[in-house]
Amino acid sequence: MILFEGEIMETCNILIADSESNSRICFAKIMDAVVPGAFVHQADSVGEALAVLERSKVDIVFLDISLPPTGGMGIMEKLSRMITQPLVFVTSTHEHIGRAQEVVKSGASGYFVKPSKSMTFSRLFYNVVMGEKEPEGSDTLMLSTAIGICPTLVSSIIAVEKVQRNVLNVYTHERVLKDVRGTLLEMEGYLSPDFVYISRQCMLNKSAIVRIIPKTREVFLNVKDSEEGFVCSRERARDLVLWFNSKKKNGN
Repeated sequence: MILFEGEIMETCNILIADSESNSRICFAKIMDAVVPGAFVHQADSVGEALAVLERSKVDIVFLDISLPPTGGMGIMEKLSRMITQPLVFVTSTHEHIGRAQEVVKSGASGYFVKPSKSMTFSRLFYNVVMGEKEPEGSDTLMLSTAIGICPTLVSSIIAVEKVQRNVLNVYTHERVLKDVRGTLLEMEGYLSPDFVYISRQCMLNKSAIVRIIPKTREVFLNVKDSEEGFVCSRERARDLVLWFNSKKKNGN
């Protein structure tokens, strides 16, 4: 169920028009997380995309600016003449950003450089489709999880742990968000300088550390009513223990 032009929609039809199968799969997976239960149509050419638009009422379109054989602009012109116009998100490679920006000026809701970062996409999509506005200062992340979108204050995040490729667990003071789409590098760009890598698989806010066991290299943080433990790598453990002991000695 999503909001669209002020109304609640029970179903959502999505068209992903892209000549690259990997791009279609990527956006289909993101949409499955953002709008569970949506029906996704796929097209790899202008002709196939137009055929879908002729036979189905589409609510959201992902449009490759270079869709063969004639490009996405012709489809944009058709969409602009529809009585009920779908939301259009233009996709492009780095080489075609200028063209994508021109298409946005003609009425598209946004554009993404392929492959799109899931958190960046989720934030824009959530703002446009769900009618939610991002707080000033970009201090809220729209985290895409297996159960849907979870708006999360950046200041509440105390640890991020990689569980598999492009899948994270995000720890806040109040909860653990599991199976978040994203990477450690992507998250790093949003977090404060207090975050440090304690291993290749985990980074945390060192100011949130409540205790360290040097012998086992375990680091503990408070999450809700219990402690969560993380194992620090040997090369990071020594510096972290020295910092933590200095902090305690100074009474901070």
